[in-house]
Amino acid sequence: MGNALAIYIGTENIDVVSLAGSFQRPQLASFARVKLPEKSSWREKVRVEGAGAEGQFSGATPVPVDGADQEFIDRSVQSMLSKLGVAANAPIFASIASESVVIRCFQMPAIPAHERKMAIAFEAKKYLPFKLEELVTDYQVVIRRSDPTLMRVMFFGVKKSSIAVYASLFQYCKLLPYCLEPAPISLMRLVRQNGQLPAGQVVALLSMEHDAATISVARDDLLYLSRNVTILPTPETPDEASPELLEALLNETRVSIDYYRRRFLGEPAVSKIILFGSIEDPKKIEELFKSLELPVELGDPFKKLGGAKTVPGSFLSVSVGLALRGLDNRTGGINLLPSDQRRASQGVLKPLIFQAVAAVVALGIWYSASISDLRGLEKKIANFQSQQIKIENVQPNLGLDELRELRSQSLREKNCLTALADLKIRPSSLLVELARTMPEEAWLQYVVLRNRTEIDPKKSTVPGRRAILRLVGSAFANNREMELEKINRFLAALQKNPVFKTAFSKFSLDSVQRESFQKEEVTEFHLTCASSAEDMNLLANESRGSSGRRSRP
Repeated sequence: MGNALAIYIGTENIDVVSLAGSFQRPQLASFARVKLPEKSSWREKVRVEGAGAEGQFSGATPVPVDGADQEFIDRSVQSMLSKLGVAANAPIFASIASESVVIRCFQMPAIPAHERKMAIAFEAKKYLPFKLEELVTDYQVVIRRSDPTLMRVMFFGVKKSSIAVYASLFQYCKLLPYCLEPAPISLMRLVRQNGQLPAGQVVALLSMEHDAATISVARDDLLYLSRNVTILPTPETPDEASPELLEALLNETRVSIDYYRRRFLGEPAVSKIILFGSIEDPKKIEELFKSLELPVELGDPFKKLGGAKTVPGSFLSVSVGLALRGLDNRTGGINLLPSDQRRASQGVLKPLIFQAVAAVVALGIWYSASISDLRGLEKKIANFQSQQIKIENVQPNLGLDELRELRSQSLREKNCLTALADLKIRPSSLLVELARTMPEEAWLQYVVLRNRTEIDPKKSTVPGRRAILRLVGSAFANNREMELEKINRFLAALQKNPVFKTAFSKFSLDSVQRESFQKEEVTEFHLTCASSAEDMNLLANESRGSSGRRSRP
């Protein structure tokens, strides 16, 4: 894709960043900033007041957005985008301040993917200060390989009334957002990309703006908690927080780290603190935080960002982390836009297109080869039917055991050719129908056709040729439920297909599970088509008799 364009709607400013290049080697193409009005009613409309680590909220009743504030913000953002050359209806990644978002992390026993949505919503109600119906929500599940029985769930929610305010801004500025992402998620992506958050380590991210701060505790792709703190400046020092308030911020950081330690037993300890945002005197804050006995370092959004040497400090941290989402193949992630406003990101489509092209080429080669092979086999079968064929390698001095082995080999060859002669549908026809019925953004990894000629005919109640077709594939839709729907539609299409109905009478969706493809979560499925119920049961018995290890067919 082209440049990744990101807009961050913070508590003090609105930032726009455009990145080019790749996720590993991003380049800063352009950036701009517009300042929000002080004491803006627009901000009061979208914020969630008093978010604490325990999920307790206190706040005033939301006030209507002042028309002058709304018009000023809309015109300022539109003017900024125009100067950057952003065209109307431009696709963009959007991030919002964490003070607008309810963020909770909790643990649950691992359950199948298709059962998670309702179970997580039910569990989340215990931790939310609002009714679930009042929020637009999204979640992400993290399951560690070291403990596959436990799900760690990150749950996010924004008031529907707040979404309407953001939607008004996007509509006025003629922007088409791919997503609406909480700022802590953008910062997590940034510190993973620039190496400040090493794999497996837990860090505290402290993001400071003019009158607010956010304390987040994160590890890899998991956000354990995010806590909002007010740090209003004093009249004597309007551009920086007072020592008293910085001391209060230190205490809140200590409380947050202690809460993490008590709430998430068995998780690694916090290894360091990373500071971002409006920091007038970094050394002063570093000195203050030494009492926590943790290393303190400044966030560096430009550590691995080309073309950004002239940008000062940790300016644009959230917007750079957000724009990296547009360069990352792992386009799935938290999205707080309502479902009817979501647009599919294109980051993962390119590798999927290459996979689809490769699959079509492979099917074409397989089709040509199968036609050629079948023609040769047809001639051999005709010879078998018209005359007895002399068995090679038979010598007068061969013993009885050797003659029995030659006879067994000849019978196996005869059974194989007879099975092909009895075949109702050519394999090439099955492949053509598979390619025709495959849903968009789905692909097959394995296609295995097994003959059941090795079954003892005396024990078989099904006459004629018997076969089993095993399919292993994946589906992607950037949405778990939509991926399951694609798979179910594919199964239904095979059941109704005349070619498949002629060859098979039984169809089964054996398993569905989440897997990783190009660093993106997709849904992998195992599907079986059998010529009879007996073969389907035989296959199930073989699976139950195995050691339990998951294997490819």
